[in-house]
Amino acid sequence: MGADSESSCSMDPLAHWRREGTPDRLAEATERVTAEVLRRCPELAADDADAYGTAATSAAVAAAARQCSERYAAEELQLLEGAADEMLDEWARPLNESLKATREACRRVADMTEVGRRAAGTPLYPQARVQQVLQAYRCAQAAMAGMARLAELEEDAEGLAAGMLGGEQPLSQVDADVVKLVERRTQLEQALRNEWNVEGIRGDEEAVDAERQRETLEALVGELYQRTGGDVETLVQNECRARIKDCVRLVREDRAKLVEAVNSLSARGELGISIVRGAVHEAVAHRALECELSSATEQIREADRRHEEAQFRSVQAQPAAWVRGAISDLVPGGEEAEEDDSKLADTSSHSAAARPAVDTAAAATADAPADDSAVAERVLQVADALVEDLTSVADQIDPLFPRRFYFLECFAVETHEVLNAQFWSVIARASLIPGKQILSLISWIEEYHGHLIKLFPTQHPLAPGAAAVSTDEDTAPFSAWPPALHLALDAPSQRLSEGYAARALEMMKHWIGNCVEVDATSLIDVYGDSNALYTQAPVDVFRIVNDEMAIVAEHAQRGNPLFVQRVCDACAAALLVYRSMSAAALDGHDADDGALERICAAANNHRRCEELAGQFAERCHAVLDQAIYAQAHRSTEPVVSRSRADASSTADTEAPTGSAALSEYSLSVDGIAHEFAVSAEHVATRACNVIFLDLDEAPGLWPRLYLHGWAAGEEEVAGSVVATVADFFGDINEFLRRDADKMAAFTECARRIADRYVAQLALLLGADRKNASNVAAAANTLTTTESTAVADADEGGSESLAHRITGGGPSRLLRAVGAARGPRITLEPNTVARLRADRQLFADYFIHDGGGSSVAITSRCLAPLDALADMLDSAGNAACFAESYAHLLAAHLAADTLQLWAPSMMERLLLALQRSAAAATPEWAAAARIECRRLWQARGQPPVHG
Repeated sequence: MGADSESSCSMDPLAHWRREGTPDRLAEATERVTAEVLRRCPELAADDADAYGTAATSAAVAAAARQCSERYAAEELQLLEGAADEMLDEWARPLNESLKATREACRRVADMTEVGRRAAGTPLYPQARVQQVLQAYRCAQAAMAGMARLAELEEDAEGLAAGMLGGEQPLSQVDADVVKLVERRTQLEQALRNEWNVEGIRGDEEAVDAERQRETLEALVGELYQRTGGDVETLVQNECRARIKDCVRLVREDRAKLVEAVNSLSARGELGISIVRGAVHEAVAHRALECELSSATEQIREADRRHEEAQFRSVQAQPAAWVRGAISDLVPGGEEAEEDDSKLADTSSHSAAARPAVDTAAAATADAPADDSAVAERVLQVADALVEDLTSVADQIDPLFPRRFYFLECFAVETHEVLNAQFWSVIARASLIPGKQILSLISWIEEYHGHLIKLFPTQHPLAPGAAAVSTDEDTAPFSAWPPALHLALDAPSQRLSEGYAARALEMMKHWIGNCVEVDATSLIDVYGDSNALYTQAPVDVFRIVNDEMAIVAEHAQRGNPLFVQRVCDACAAALLVYRSMSAAALDGHDADDGALERICAAANNHRRCEELAGQFAERCHAVLDQAIYAQAHRSTEPVVSRSRADASSTADTEAPTGSAALSEYSLSVDGIAHEFAVSAEHVATRACNVIFLDLDEAPGLWPRLYLHGWAAGEEEVAGSVVATVADFFGDINEFLRRDADKMAAFTECARRIADRYVAQLALLLGADRKNASNVAAAANTLTTTESTAVADADEGGSESLAHRITGGGPSRLLRAVGAARGPRITLEPNTVARLRADRQLFADYFIHDGGGSSVAITSRCLAPLDALADMLDSAGNAACFAESYAHLLAAHLAADTLQLWAPSMMERLLLALQRSAAAATPEWAAAARIECRRLWQARGQPPVHG
């Protein structure tokens, strides 16, 4: 039994092969099984005879031998069947890695087949099972033959790969050999598919088995591809991709290699197109990275060189101190050093003073922030290199490719994507880049757009006969103007234009502020022989904006209307800044010496700016037209305010076919002249500040109004005012250039005179200008009941007055205006007549003796005096009184003066009229009070004048 167990162990080598799972072990196991069976078969009977040596007769021995032979035959048959099954399971996969090993496996299968044939003639074996085993071995032998062919193909593929890697064969020869190898592989693949034919299978279980066989076959085909030339094909594709990636250099140095790659990829159809596009993407990205690294390295070297020069200059600045410091460090200690301690201390002090200077200079150079202009320079260098490559592709490389590759278009799209990313990286730091560099970037983009038009002349959207853009991405992805190139770099250009315009505006605002500051203290010049005053500020301001327009005109020649529009709008904003700053510079200087001359000069400056703004607008439109229509000038009418509607109405007749319509661009500079005309009149009215400052300083001029002396004609107020105004306007008429400005000053003066008359009566009745806003707020919140009968007023009772004013409400209004204990005012009988006489005196001066103002304008300015006189003259008639009060509210009064005449002030006026006129009864006063309050509340917050 020991021998049996040992032989059982030695005859079961397939178990170890199954555990290891290595294909190479199958051939070894097959050889061991074959040797064991051949050795033991002749000795089976003898071994059994020895085991049964005690047998009595030879018949018994023969029977025992037969029984033992049958047992071993069954074991041998089982072993043969197991080996056949293992081979059938593994034949679909390549069993070995070389042709020699495959041939050895075939020999072992033949030996196993021979054993089966010997068993077929022995009666000990069941013949049906033996035939099945032989059929299995025939299938295995056929499979091994296929594996032998596979091994031969694999060996040839390895030879091709070695020659490809070693560079021994040209790419064209390798490509031809690969084609032949692929043909042989295709034949072998077809043979395998024929052997694994699973068509015509019926039933669910058979369908599942068929699907499993299909999966096994696909795995076999995949491994067949890799082992019979797949690696070589990958090597060829990688080589072609590398040559396309380096096509710009190869077309100059080794054109033949590039042609070989193009021919190889052309033979691969859609796969070749895919490889080309991937290689182009890598080529452009690699080129951009290479240029950027080279530029950055050069800039770092330049920065190091400047740093070393700065250190050297710092050392040279104080050479003696540095030498003394070095010598002091070398002086040895001892008695001599102690004697010269004072000298060394002095030397050390100089050294200590010199070394920090050197260290500080070096640190300042090292810690100085990197000049962000280097970023723009680096981007421009990368962009130039990419466009140079694009030009080389268009001239030399694109003709090498079949048209179906669209090599130039693909290269242009990839270049555009990289350029777009580069420029957006600059935009992220645009606030730190000098304006000159931004202009360089914008100029480069403009040149790039022109370069694209040259590369794709028939595909540009503005070119005559431009092809329509195809929407079929599968059939013609680049058959017309590529969508990415259709946009070009408009978005980065727009952002850069906006950034430059914003920076130009800040710069112009800074210089204009300096001009205004200098102009406030500079001498005033006389304009020609007219004695009109002006300063040099307008000339300096327009010189600043014209310098910017010179830059704009240069870019207009390259056809960038968006940049022209942005910078023109920035110049318009700068002019408006000067308009407001020059007017604000006059604030707080009305009492200074020469204030009137300074105000008149400012008004003349704005008129001069009006003229210059008109010329500037003409130039802006000429530059914009040049940018849009690509012509130097456009013969049109004088520039007027041009709106989008007007521009669009003329676009059909003026714009050439295919050009951008002018209505797409509108300039803010069109309305600048009008803005300066308005501000000139406004500045001219500020001359009245000087006039009324002088009138207010006259002792007791305005307080005389409505008093007995004024009403009796003993104290002349209007005459003094007219004389003062006439004296000032003698200078104003000489200093101002435009009649419109003079008329504006005259009109403002008349309005202010009427305003002072109305305000003085309110002040006489006890109003306080500081509390005018509180009075208006309180008066607007009162709740009145018009149907409530108001008791007769008690002239001396504050409670009765409070009830009439507040309608029975709280007395906070009285506390606000101080009316609870207000003065008892009685109007003079001749007040109305005197008021009308003064009004006529003023009208005569402003219409006839002054600047010749029109009757309508003068009447409108003096309307508050008429309304006030009518109010005072209508005591006893509530309707007339209310109508006159409505006229007063509608007059052009200052905001604070109008607030003085709230309903609470009308109560005081009514009380004064009751004391002065017999017709002013309490009933009339109550009715007038109710009507006046209604008019005030109906009007709401009075409009602010001025």
